Amino acid sequence: MTFKEYFKELQALYNDNPHLHDKKLVYAKDDEGNGYKTVHYCPQTGVINTDLEWESSTDKDETNTICIN
Repeated sequence: MTFKEYFKELQALYNDNPHLHDKKLVYAKDDEGNGYKTVHYCPQTGVINTDLEWESSTDKDETNTICIN
């Protein structure tokens, strides 16, 4: 999923449910929903390589990923 697609879905969810604006965010531990945890961090830009190793970055030419938690 791209940032644009994710943002569009969030925007639609918010527009359809503005009463949810102060509710907590959680994320699923795995693809099957075998547990949930609270979101603690704001999204940040960075670089993720082919080994899925993360490195924070604000360099627009280098950034290829947005980490959402």
